[in-house]
Amino acid sequence: MRAAGITYPSFFSPGGDALLAFHGKLSPRTIPSFVVLDDHGRIAASIIGRLPSTQTLVDVTESVADETTDG
Repeated sequence: MRAAGITYPSFFSPGGDALLAFHGKLSPRTIPSFVVLDDHGRIAASIIGRLPSTQTLVDVTESVADETTDG
């Protein structure tokens, strides 16, 4: 993450434990999963399955951040 210049909070949970906070929305069967949370901790966007590219995740994250900033 440091090498890629990622400055936003992130977590890595290969065992799926972090998904327990999203019961009913994500499960360990949805690994790999990439979720972007809004400023209230809710899922604002998700990519389920293999990440097409790092830029895809950057674009989605920036889009959510822009929406949060714009209200």
